[in-house]
Order: sequence, then C-alpha cells, then structure tokens
Amino acid sequence: LIEREVVYQEAKKQGIKVDRKEAEKYINQAKLSSGLTDEQFAQKLKEQNRTEDELVEDYMEQLIIKGFIDKTVLSTIQIKDEEISKYYNENKAQFKIGQQVTVRHILIGDSNLSAEEQEAKAKSLLAEITKDNFCDYVEKYSTDKASVPNCGEYTFTKDDAYVQEFKDLAFKQNPEQIGIIKTQFGTHILWTVKKTPPKILSLKEATEPITNLLKDQKAKEKYQIFYQELKQKSAIEIKYVETAVNSESTASPSAI
Repeated sequence: LIEREVVYQEAKKQGIKVDRKEAEKYINQAKLSSGLTDEQFAQKLKEQNRTEDELVEDYMEQLIIKGFIDKTVLSTIQIKDEEISKYYNENKAQFKIGQQVTVRHILIGDSNLSAEEQEAKAKSLLAEITKDNFCDYVEKYSTDKASVPNCGEYTFTKDDAYVQEFKDLAFKQNPEQIGIIKTQFGTHILWTVKKTPPKILSLKEATEPITNLLKDQKAKEKYQIFYQELKQKSAIEIKYVETAVNSESTASPSAI
C-alpha cells in the first residue's frame, strides 16, 4: 500500500493523466473475458463491497502508475539485437501459437430487451449487414462499447479466455461467414474475418514480445532502485484506527 501510494503521488506530481474511458475499456474487456453477465459482475462487486465507479477509479490509478513507470523506468531501457536473438534461439518452444481466428462482432445486449427480443433484433440486422457496412452497424448498435473503436474486432486462439459459445462459432464458421450466437451477454452477430494456421513465430515476429519480456526483466531490477530512491525522498505517515473484531479491539492501518 505504501509503495503504490508513494509512486501514485509522484506520478500525479509529474502530470501523468489517464482518460476515464481507457479504464472503462479495460473493465469491459475483463467482463467479456470472464464470461460474467453485467448482473453477475455487479454481484461480484457487491460481495467485495465496491461499486463500478470505485473500480474504474482504481483502474485509472493503476494506469497512471503504469504510465509513470513506463516514462521513468521502461523508456530508459535498451535491448540489443543480440540479446533478442539469443533469447529466441534458446526458447523457441515459447513461440508456438495455435490456430488463431480474427472476428468482428456486434453485441445486441440491450438491457431493456428480453433474450428473445435481443435475438429477434440481431436476426433483423443480420439481413441488412454486409462486410462493407459492418463497422457502421457496430458503431450504431453494439453494446460492447470497448470494441466499437476497433470495429468490434478480436483475435484469439481456442485456449484464450473468451466465452465458449462465442469461440465455438468463431472457429466453426468459414472465413468471411457471418452468423449469430447467443451468450450470457446477449446475441452476437459474429463475422469470422480470417483464420491463421498454427505456427512458430519467426524471429522478426517474436522480436516485439521478446523485447517486452527482456525489458520487463530489466525493469524489475531498475524499478527497485528507482523506488528506494523515491521512498527516501518521501515523508510517510501510517495512521491506525481501532476496529472491533469478535468483540476484541485491534489496530489496523487505515490511511497513508
């Protein structure tokens, strides 16, 4: 808690900011990947005694911290070509990728419609949709707002964490085929754009993920030095409050 607060306060001093919509995009993606409906997601938050607004604020704070660390730590790290080649040649098994599918979808998940009405609306729109106007319909009708700027597009393998029915239709359809599938989120108009066969990434294709991995390894070492220097310059006060637990009074940290 201390570490996070120290870095966050310094990030704000340095003027690092994040658009609220960016945090909302992360949350919407998490909903889709988890397979939870809006109601189930809300229930999970309720069990944690949190609201969605609080979750958005938490994500914003995390993204601000990430942006600050990227600027102050990651941006100073350089990875040499020979380091990338060495890692690739020693770890080729890591770069095997199963079959991938790229899809675009329009989610008809309007909360004011019943499941039957959502399906009927999707079928009606399907009769009007073509590959040429698909993105227009995504923007106008999709309730998956996180994917709207990207024309409702996702790329994934069979092992990735997406709703099973969604994945099944995506891989079942032939490229360029558009169909409909119902999930707990509503009814999806799903366009299978293309399928990419299993392969081992070439060195060129693997360069970016390897660079990010090696940067991350070096960043962990550099970050510890960076944080300790930042901590030394910070005035930290930990406050405690008395809380009753099983009729006994215990001290616990409440604020930093």
